[in-house]
Amino acid sequence: MTGVDALQAQLAHLLGRRLVTLDVSRLKRIDTAGMQLLAAFVRERAMHDRSVQWRGESAALSMAAQLLGLSAVLGSSKQPPGAAARDGHTP
Repeated sequence: MTGVDALQAQLAHLLGRRLVTLDVSRLKRIDTAGMQLLAAFVRERAMHDRSVQWRGESAALSMAAQLLGLSAVLGSSKQPPGAAARDGHTP
């Protein structure tokens, strides 16, 4: 299972939860597939009136979000963009 596959499985498990906090404090690298997955997760939750909260900061995530034009999508939860799911799970 690739890193993106594992992250997708963990995020899918979190879709229905009321509160999800993504902890990006240890995120050092992220690829385009990972960014697309995070953007899709945030959008899906937003479609169901559920937000994503971010914990910590990741220069890698912020830079990738800016380069890919995803800052607004990921930052829609009113906190800085970042990524690795928490809410009891660590992708």
